[in-house]
Amino acid sequence: MKKNNFTSFILSFLIFCFYFNLHAFTFLVNSDTHVGNDNHSNYILKKAQLPKMLEVIDDFNDVSLVVLAGDLTDTGHDWQFQQFSNEWLIPLVNAGVNIFLAHGNHDTYLDHWYEKKAVLDYIKKTYGNLHYSFNIEGVHFVCCGKYPEGTKSSSCCLPSCKKTWLKKDLEKVGKMTPIVIFFHYNIVGNFSDWWTQEEKDEFYDTIEDYNILCVFTGHWHYTFTHMWREQIPVACVGGSYFAVADYEGAGLTVGFQDKYGDVKTWNQLLRNDYQEKISRNFQDDQINQLDYDITNTTLTQDLKVTVTA
Repeated sequence: MKKNNFTSFILSFLIFCFYFNLHAFTFLVNSDTHVGNDNHSNYILKKAQLPKMLEVIDDFNDVSLVVLAGDLTDTGHDWQFQQFSNEWLIPLVNAGVNIFLAHGNHDTYLDHWYEKKAVLDYIKKTYGNLHYSFNIEGVHFVCCGKYPEGTKSSSCCLPSCKKTWLKKDLEKVGKMTPIVIFFHYNIVGNFSDWWTQEEKDEFYDTIEDYNILCVFTGHWHYTFTHMWREQIPVACVGGSYFAVADYEGAGLTVGFQDKYGDVKTWNQLLRNDYQEKISRNFQDDQINQLDYDITNTTLTQDLKVTVTA
């Protein structure tokens, strides 16, 4: 009897180890590359981080994806996106990782509304839409584009039924599924007033009962962590450090590296004193020119983004 119990224990332990290893992977998160303005301080900073990101990918065999959370270009012009493709997408594709993009406000700063929206067109063509979701190794990733527009939002021309997309998407995966969310606008601290308090309240109400591992943002050219409303882990990666996130089945560990390889932990960058800024009623007129639907797109870990040089 004891022998059977011991055998069952060993078998259960081996199954657990197999499952644990099967669902372990690493992903990197960065933002605000501002390609197209060679004199922009963040363009210089982020370009210097890319070799270190590629080094991390090369050193660890389990890096599955790279997320870039908006302001990929400085104004969104086609030639800037071509430069972004050459400087960022092609090296990352050649490194063998999945790449997932969100757009930022700078990716819409075109001179005329009728100009080709290169960044937005690429995101919609590659991932199905500007807001999309996908699953990797049991983790549900959600891209909310520039920020998670909801029923309280007036910054885009979506019909009301489409503004409940995030709520419907999360309902499909359930409250136990581990979830990572990324978008451009930061939630707290400087420049967090680019979306309204009502929009933030609606976003929080939508996600508070789910298993949110982390929300990644950019926009502010500063890197910090925060426990939003004492519950939701948030990391802004717009500054000197990019995120290196390790998922190991039971949870997510987020660390940070700079261009020199200096490593910071979550707690070393923790700024719980940062507050949500009161909205300044900013409205991005460029995004109002867009006419797009938001749909759920499921992607697999086998997906590789194809970029033509």
